Amino acid sequence: MDDFYSVRDVPTEPLQTNSKLITTSPFFNQEDYILFIVAGKMLKAFNLIEKISELELPEQALQIMPYLFNRCNALLIAYSTFVAVYIPSGQNIMEASRYNCQLPKVNTKEQEIFNQFKNCEATAQDTAQMLEVISQEQKLSSLAQRFLSLPNPPEDQPQHPQDGETNLGINRARLLDGVQQFKDKITALAVIDCSDNTLNTLTGRCIVIGTENSVFQILKSDLSEPQVTLILDEYQSPISIQMEGVIGESKSKNDEISINTNVQTINTTSNQSWRATILTQQGSILSIRNNQISANKIETDSIPRATFRIGKSIFMVTNSPFPAQLQRVSVRGRIDMQYALPSPFISQIPVNIELGKPFIGFMLILAQNKVVFCAENGPTKFLQIDSKSQLNSCFIGRFGINDTVFVHHFESGRVQYKLLKKSANLTVESQQKQQMKAPVLDVESIDRNDSRFQPLPIAEQVSIFRQFLPSRAAARNAVLGEILSKTSSGVQQKILQMDFIVQCSIEGQGPMFSVVVEIKNVSKNIIAPSICSIVSQVLVADKAAIMIPTLCVNGKSTSVFLLKMTGGPQGAEIEGHEIQVEVGDDGQRALWTGVISVPGFIY
Repeated sequence: MDDFYSVRDVPTEPLQTNSKLITTSPFFNQEDYILFIVAGKMLKAFNLIEKISELELPEQALQIMPYLFNRCNALLIAYSTFVAVYIPSGQNIMEASRYNCQLPKVNTKEQEIFNQFKNCEATAQDTAQMLEVISQEQKLSSLAQRFLSLPNPPEDQPQHPQDGETNLGINRARLLDGVQQFKDKITALAVIDCSDNTLNTLTGRCIVIGTENSVFQILKSDLSEPQVTLILDEYQSPISIQMEGVIGESKSKNDEISINTNVQTINTTSNQSWRATILTQQGSILSIRNNQISANKIETDSIPRATFRIGKSIFMVTNSPFPAQLQRVSVRGRIDMQYALPSPFISQIPVNIELGKPFIGFMLILAQNKVVFCAENGPTKFLQIDSKSQLNSCFIGRFGINDTVFVHHFESGRVQYKLLKKSANLTVESQQKQQMKAPVLDVESIDRNDSRFQPLPIAEQVSIFRQFLPSRAAARNAVLGEILSKTSSGVQQKILQMDFIVQCSIEGQGPMFSVVVEIKNVSKNIIAPSICSIVSQVLVADKAAIMIPTLCVNGKSTSVFLLKMTGGPQGAEIEGHEIQVEVGDDGQRALWTGVISVPGFIY
């Protein structure tokens, strides 16, 4: 905690809030940052000393963040079906503009049919038949498609939509419960800087929203209308959106906007240079760059709880395998790094610190009052918050005129903050980072300058390699697992009193691949520590087998095991996976069992 000082309580009664409802903004003064907290339906504003303003909101907010409206500081608040911008009025807060999220492409015919159903003029079955008729003429909206996919309401339930939400399950009638107008629900919110079409002058910010019906929109800065609209795949509603870059805001309301539903792209007349990274409800990670959805969609076995992109790396938090993992993956989904989190994951908050040592990344709030800061290369600082109450949410950003503040909100409702020292450096790795790494193996603790720890001469490597080839004893239970089964990476193996690593990497393009096998023997009791690296070539056809040699153990011959790969068309992606192996001697006595981690690759 050396980077922070002066713990203070925010002057307020106990509040119930979360990380998405805490922010700071130079709202009333260009240089004086104010702390905003939403609790229930109340928006509260604090300076360093006291509460200075509050406003009753129309409903419970989903998220708040700083905004620029007409080139002035403002506050953006997202609700269930609309977003609103608030501006200062003296020492008070007032709403300046609002945008309602309309359901995508719900045409007049569909609305008439749904209104008949809501007014009890048609049954659920009649409504479905009418929708099927118009589907022959035009593509139905996502709402109509979902309506057709649901069953009719049971006989013991209301047969038509009710004015309020009933929570009686999901069917055709319950889908429209509480729907007064055909509005879409907001599931994700972000902002992006915007400029004039020359991209030379920043003019403000644009709101980015994701909705329940899988719509991605970028609104004009004045909230008058969307300037970008993309329809994502069905059931791919965004749950988080991260924006990078600057979008060129078009001035004309007659911008050419066209959607090609086959390739899921949109064309506009605006100059733009931006990227969106989206985590969807189904656990997919999508990328949109300059209005075009990337064909490279990252799918994972376990649904990520949170994601954050820095450069070409994407960090994601998963709960499977247990315990929770922080993984860094490439844009193609290959796992480059992973750490086991020291306690269960609660939430993730972006961090962009300008004072002191600049830091761009994110922080993870974990159970047991632990906080982990992460930058491009992975975890850096680890903090243990001293409190008897569980840490519920956090925020870090500018506060006052010259300070950066670290806000803590606890389950008890207490809110406190710490000030960041000017000399603070969150980019320096702390010693606790090692706790998240895999156990250090003997081979990693040996001094590489040790004379015993040198690569074997090539001639000796070739000689050892040839000794493996005539081995007649096949490995018992040679390879268990499937090529596309993806589990956590890492290498774990034991052999009596000897530890060694077997790593296999596959690189190349097209049908030809270079297979590199590195075997590290670190036993001090059997033979001298050494490294044996062998490079071979293999042609990938429909099926291929790669021979993986092992070290000779205590002078005894060992079995050779095979890595079997299932072939595929050129360009197909094979996910990273692990293979369990067991190696035996001539008497089929098990000498070693373990796991080989094979990275993902492309045919």
